[in-house]
Amino acid sequence: MKDMSDLAFTGERVVPGRVEPALWNEHVSRYRFAAVFAEGKRVLDAGCGAGYGTALLAAVAREAVGFDISREAIEYASAHYPEAKFLTGSATEFPAADGSADLVTAFEIIEHLAEWQRLVEEAYRVLAPGGVFLVSTPNKIDYAEARQRAGPNPFHVHEFELAAFEEAVGGVFPFVRILGQNRQEAMIFAGGHAGRAAPGFIADGQSLEDAQFFLAVCAKEPVGSPPPYIYVGRTGNLLRERERWALSLEREVGRARSKIDDLHRELEDRTRWAKSLEGELAAARANLQAAEARIARLLQEREMVRASRWLRLGRTLNVGPDLNRDVR
Repeated sequence: MKDMSDLAFTGERVVPGRVEPALWNEHVSRYRFAAVFAEGKRVLDAGCGAGYGTALLAAVAREAVGFDISREAIEYASAHYPEAKFLTGSATEFPAADGSADLVTAFEIIEHLAEWQRLVEEAYRVLAPGGVFLVSTPNKIDYAEARQRAGPNPFHVHEFELAAFEEAVGGVFPFVRILGQNRQEAMIFAGGHAGRAAPGFIADGQSLEDAQFFLAVCAKEPVGSPPPYIYVGRTGNLLRERERWALSLEREVGRARSKIDDLHRELEDRTRWAKSLEGELAAARANLQAAEARIARLLQEREMVRASRWLRLGRTLNVGPDLNRDVR
């Protein structure tokens, strides 16, 4: 088996072992949710990337096929996940026949497409009667707030607010239910022997408009409303992680303050130097003014001498100083 690091992490495509736990849980939880719909079904995973999600669905599905426009990603997926099938294909032109899939997944792909309508239409085309289409995308409002410092995502072409997303999928599918995907704090009571499912309690959640991500459950005909689904990743002690994060921020703030102090000292030094230059400039201006005043006096004296009676006599006799030369 190839090394897990042989597929580059671009900052957008998730590669197992190459991303932080929070980002990994954010993506893999969607496939865990999709597995609820995948048991015994024919699954088509659009924009499968590294293929880890397709493989997860293959564990419960009748068959699972993933496709991606990146040949590099498909080669990686085929080498690492032989339990699933992988194809090179476009999200605007699915490599599948009409009515050949019972479940189509398209997670975090629609915002990358200029022709995003084609993705929804293609999902409708390949779905068999009774099939389900699961499509997710970031909440444009929440995403913009989260990326205020980094700026817009260069990989995203078209982002959606709730109403626009619901209209986009509802324009093709007659049955649509929009769910919100949020990362929320929870209290977990579990030991090392905990199973894959557990009873729980879910308090009233946030409104959909405030969700971090939108996930649409779409079908050609009504299906049962999906119940709330909880994914608990290997996050460990969240409070301790936050404390460590806070400590790292305090250190960063300390370094920033130290840098600011250095800049203040440098500013003070340059201010003193500027003031000394101002003093030298003032002295030079004073010397210049004194020299100009002396030249003015000399010129005035020369004019007085030129006007004298004795000088005119000297010119006649060709004796005396030459006052036509420039005053130096």
